[in-house]
Amino acid sequence: MILSISVRQMIYLALVIFFMGMGQVAVSQKKMDTTMYIAEQGWIEKMTNSPSVKLALTNDIETFYVDTETNDLDLRPNTSTFMRVQVNYRILSIGYSFAPKFFPGNVPDSIKGKTKTTGFGFGLNFDRLFTALSYRHAKGYYVKNTKDYQPNWIEGDGYLLSPEMVTDNFQGGTAYKFNRKFSQPSLISQTERQLKSVGSLFQQLYTAIILLTTRQQPASRRNQIISNSV
Repeated sequence: MILSISVRQMIYLALVIFFMGMGQVAVSQKKMDTTMYIAEQGWIEKMTNSPSVKLALTNDIETFYVDTETNDLDLRPNTSTFMRVQVNYRILSIGYSFAPKFFPGNVPDSIKGKTKTTGFGFGLNFDRLFTALSYRHAKGYYVKNTKDYQPNWIEGDGYLLSPEMVTDNFQGGTAYKFNRKFSQPSLISQTERQLKSVGSLFQQLYTAIILLTTRQQPASRRNQIISNSV
């Protein structure tokens, strides 16, 4: 059996192997590092010279429902799984997310069309304050409720598509902890370790801005989507 791998898939695989290797280096550094120190009277252990790498899979997929006087549209991307790689060092965290095509549900097809999506983010983690910003870009959606517009549509037929529909999602948040003995990096970035069990009250401010655009020019959004499918 011959396994065929595209250049893009090889790049994704190389990135995964690279970051996993960095994680092993971080573990080795942790064992030898003498600059770790105990803070907050023995409640927190800081690892100032040990970077950490997180590799995660998520199904945090953004869908949109448009409810107007004439049209009800359930818009979804042809994506089911995201991979997120995050590197953390001291107070800084940097992450990159994408939807690998070798995962089931992420493969472009003639039924749900093609979706391209990528994301970036970074965070700063101080003693009491944590702030994070992220951006996600997606292009290409399909109409989940196609049967509302094509009564003869059955499961297995192609959905109405909007390949030129683009969403840009900007998110930001800031959180403040009231208990200094609680280590939020132990949960977020693993650059600290909580030595004793403790809790804390958090005050958080969060905001999100989603921009939805399309390159098509028809007057109504319904016409934009249908014109892309015929």
